[in-house]
Amino acid sequence: MKSAAIIASYPYYHYDRLGRIDCVFSQRGGAGAEHLIASYKYYPTGSVKTVTLGNSLSLTYTYHISGVVKSAKVVSANGGEYSYYGGTNKLKSVADNMGGSTSYRTMSANDNFAYDRDGNLVEDKSKQMKIAYNWRGMPIEFVRKTDSGDSLKLVMKYDGSGRRVSKTSMRKAGGEWDTLKVTHYTGIGTEIREEFADSAAGTKVVVPMPQGLGRYGIESASSPTGGDKTFEWYLKNHLSSTMLVYGTTGTASSPELKHAYDYRSFGEQIDLTKRNDKVTENFTGKEKDDETELNYFGARYLDPMLGMWISVDAKRLFASPYLYVGNGYNPINGVDGDGNVWETAYTYYTNIMGTVFRNGPSIVTSTSNKVGRKAYGASAEDLDNIVVRNVVQRWVYDSDA
Repeated sequence: MKSAAIIASYPYYHYDRLGRIDCVFSQRGGAGAEHLIASYKYYPTGSVKTVTLGNSLSLTYTYHISGVVKSAKVVSANGGEYSYYGGTNKLKSVADNMGGSTSYRTMSANDNFAYDRDGNLVEDKSKQMKIAYNWRGMPIEFVRKTDSGDSLKLVMKYDGSGRRVSKTSMRKAGGEWDTLKVTHYTGIGTEIREEFADSAAGTKVVVPMPQGLGRYGIESASSPTGGDKTFEWYLKNHLSSTMLVYGTTGTASSPELKHAYDYRSFGEQIDLTKRNDKVTENFTGKEKDDETELNYFGARYLDPMLGMWISVDAKRLFASPYLYVGNGYNPINGVDGDGNVWETAYTYYTNIMGTVFRNGPSIVTSTSNKVGRKAYGASAEDLDNIVVRNVVQRWVYDSDA
């Protein structure tokens, strides 16, 4: 599938006076009619109230006075309320009919979520999953039952600083545990992926390009390919979440679409197009573990469907130590870099890069006629209608920028 037509489409992020995303449009070739992708409404406190996808599906969120999510549901449906254990912030169950992709995951059992005395989630019955932790409070083993009766196990290993260095995926079908895959993380972004399944046995090496622009073509460790090198370019949104992945070979001018993703407010990933070679940089650039449907941030793991961590926040940043974001902030306007501290996107990327955004948007005003490698500033009179375009798209494909 060739993607020339898709490359010619650019997303535009419109912000309100408070710096919150108001709506997202798509425009072909940077000109012509704009097509609404999503629009957002907020409570006076700043929390997300409604997300409308296109002109049809709307998701509505309600919150407890403490800032904890109370319900998230499709506007036309009843359900989706969050229930907690008495006198705690620990989630007990979620009512049915939340809508969206939650239809396969029944969380309405009275004690669907169970915790240890340190507040770590140890069982999620809606996933038939149990979790074991080490002395640091980091998960070291996830065991999950499948609908076919088999069991899946994901074993984590960490170094002395608590950084994940390997992930082992295993399956048991009535007998011994069989190792399916082992992923080794070097700490500099490179991965070594060992496959043990008969149909895909072998070792592959994944090498990222600088500054999150993408990765070089995945190579076999035993028999690297010759000739023109291949590349995969990541097109990211304002939170540095990977939206599209294009593959190129040598000097080819027509990249091929390899992956396409979308995300709900708290990071739940929607695979629009997906191939076998896993992309590690997902929501806000963090990895989603497909085996557990959790996102690994470093210090903690996030359940993006619920917008809640599986372990507590030691710094107690929000009213609930399990919230991905709370206290009037909203998840589409900020980033948690490592599972410890949530910050606005502007603050986070300014701190780590010294520029407005890393691989993210430039501020463009109506007086600017070109977007490229340079970030344009906005004058005071332009702040009422700031439009943000993703520089990565133009940086990669617009040679005139």
